[in-house]
Amino acid sequence: MGHDNPRYANSLNNLALFYVKIGKYALAEPLYVEAISVRKKVLGTQHPDYLQVLHNLGILYKVTARYLDAEKLYLEAKE
Repeated sequence: MGHDNPRYANSLNNLALFYVKIGKYALAEPLYVEAISVRKKVLGTQHPDYLQVLHNLGILYKVTARYLDAEKLYLEAKE
């Protein structure tokens, strides 16, 4: 499976979700960022899977008190 495959992005997102659930936030962020990059490239910015990973990273930022970063992602997903 290549790095430009939506299934690869799904795996990144799912692993990041796991890390968030167990409190390993620093490990989750780069996975979300990479998943966003892949989904944006492969699916485009209006695809629900792209928007979902923006939301997931926004949650991580909210949990870690990075409110401005979270707001930026939520606003991007809204557009």
